[in-house]
Amino acid sequence: MSIFNKAYPLEKFKTELNSPIVIIYRILSIPLVVLFKLLRIHPNWVTFISFITLFLSGYFSIIGSFATAGIFIIITLILDCVDGILARINNQESDLGLKLETIHADLTLIIFPGTLIVGLIKNLSIDINILLLLLISTSIYLKWRPIYSASDIEDNPENLSFLMKVIYSQQKPNIVIRSSSIFGKILFFLRFNTATQFGITFALVILFTFLNKELIIYPIIVMIFSQIFFSLAVIFGSLVKRNLK
Repeated sequence: MSIFNKAYPLEKFKTELNSPIVIIYRILSIPLVVLFKLLRIHPNWVTFISFITLFLSGYFSIIGSFATAGIFIIITLILDCVDGILARINNQESDLGLKLETIHADLTLIIFPGTLIVGLIKNLSIDINILLLLLISTSIYLKWRPIYSASDIEDNPENLSFLMKVIYSQQKPNIVIRSSSIFGKILFFLRFNTATQFGITFALVILFTFLNKELIIYPIIVMIFSQIFFSLAVIFGSLVKRNLK
C-alpha cells in the first residue's frame, strides 16, 4: 500500500467526493501533515490544538469579530484533516483518537454556528428564536448522526428493494449500494453538503464571515431545516427496516 493510499484511503476519497470543500481542506492540510510528521507530533495533540482553535472561533464569533472567527474555524477544519492523516501514516489510530474526533465533530457543529448567531444577535438584533431552533435541530441531528456513519450490513445492493437501497445508501460505508441508487446518491449529497461541517452550506457560513455578516444567517437557516429533515429521515428509515424484518 502506497503512503498516499494509506493517508487517504480510496473509500474515504469516494465518500468525500460528494463535497469539493473537503478536498480543498485535504490539500491545505498537506504542509501541516509534513511539518507535524517531521516534528513527530502525536495525532491526538493535533486534535487538542484543533479544540483550542475551535473555542477561539467561538469566542471571536460572540464578540463580533466574525472574520477572525472565520480564520480560526478554517484552521480547525484543516487540523481535523491533519490528525486523521497523521494517525493513518504513523499507525497511531486508537479508540481515544476516534472518540476525540467524534466529540470534535459534534462540537464544531454546535459551537461555530451557535456562537455566530449569538454574535449576530448582539450586532444585528437577529431573532433569538433562530438560536433556539439551531440548538434543537443540531441536538436532534447529533443524536441520530451515528447511524449515518456506520453500517451493520454487507455493502451489496443485490436483493435490496428500491426503498432499502435508498435507506442503506445514506450510510457512509455503503459505497457500492450508494452507487446503485441515484436517489440515494442525491440524498447523501444533500446531507453531506447541508447538514455537516464539511459541506457547502457550512463553507458559505465561513465565507460570509469575511464578505458580509448579514448573509451568515441564511446558510445557517438551511442547516437548521436540513438537520431536522435528515433526523426525521433516520427515524423513518429505522421504522421501515423494523417493519420489514
